[in-house]
Amino acid sequence: MLIGVSNYLRSQVQSTFWSATDLHALGHIECHEYLQRGNDHVPWLRQHRTQVGSFKGLTPAFQAPDGSLQQLLALIANAHDTSHVVALLAWIIQSNIVAVATTRKPERPDDHF
Repeated sequence: MLIGVSNYLRSQVQSTFWSATDLHALGHIECHEYLQRGNDHVPWLRQHRTQVGSFKGLTPAFQAPDGSLQQLLALIANAHDTSHVVALLAWIIQSNIVAVATTRKPERPDDHF
């Protein structure tokens, strides 16, 4: 059974796991450096054979442009001749998390990639 869940709490994921057989799952959660829940939730999902997918992974670039990561993001982006967005997506992917990015502005992908 392939199950995809989005933004489930641990108790909700457990209920889903207990009712499934031969489970292959994707847990789509809010996942970025400013969200502390991911520190416990991501390893727990992995222990339960669940691939982690992120949403709001670009929060440090767009929702918190003056946040504590901005200086580090600028250093990384400049070192690799790329944008903050690409640096954040690379961090997500290198963490073995499926990166999902959306935008309401059609020009945004061209600006960042």
